[in-house]
Amino acid sequence: MNNSTVVQRAVDYIEAHIDGDLSLDKIADSLHYSKFYIARIFIEETKCTVYKYIQGRRLTLAAQKLAETEQPYPKQSKIRMMSSLGRYRFMYYFAGGKFAA
Repeated sequence: MNNSTVVQRAVDYIEAHIDGDLSLDKIADSLHYSKFYIARIFIEETKCTVYKYIQGRRLTLAAQKLAETEQPYPKQSKIRMMSSLGRYRFMYYFAGGKFAA
């Protein structure tokens, strides 16, 4: 299996479990590869770490959820594992004011 396929499987796993407790260990275990191998090829293929990819996806999903609903922000922040508006703003700023695609 080539690196692109393994990374795609990792991304598929992340997307399927984005609302849960994700870790590199869990992703690697589910794919039956070393976490070091997954981390290395993920960076090679995507130019970002697994952690940053997960953060970006969660920020994007939180932004989409905020745009689509009338719920106040505090309820939305807990949906996407952002504990407060300040945390969300910090993560947005940390991401360079850009959301992952």
